[in-house]
Amino acid sequence: MWDYQTPLYDIMEGLNNIVKAGKARYIGISNCFAWQLAKANALAEREGFAKFVSIQGHYNLIFREEEREMAKLCAEDNIAMTPYSALAWLLEKVTAPVVGATKLHHIEGAAKAVDMVLSEEENAYLEEPYVPHALVGVMAQNTIAAAKEKHVWSTGNQKI
Repeated sequence: MWDYQTPLYDIMEGLNNIVKAGKARYIGISNCFAWQLAKANALAEREGFAKFVSIQGHYNLIFREEEREMAKLCAEDNIAMTPYSALAWLLEKVTAPVVGATKLHHIEGAAKAVDMVLSEEENAYLEEPYVPHALVGVMAQNTIAAAKEKHVWSTGNQKI
């Protein structure tokens, strides 16, 4: 999630320090807009910092907003898309979706999806004209105005 209250330089410098210290090999970001990822990686490039190599976003058959800009940016800049959804359709779009499993049957279903192969006809049917819709969840809250509000994902007043 984008942090509107911390200077981007400070965030990228801190993440770079973690990589330089050997505490992480690579860095990734989640739930941001394409312009935010591009801005962060441009700063990293300019400053010699580690760049984001992956984006974890909300992307599935029903919510395909990542196709507007993020997928194109990731393809152009060789950034991995690791969305948190698990469908056979998604496995044809990205390399490694993140499975948010909270129950055993979630894991079993995700494992079975690997063995599913969709025909061209099935894919065409599933991908019939997609109608973009309003952003929801953390992406709908990814605004300057919402940055100061309490959210489920808020970290509170942590001191680092």
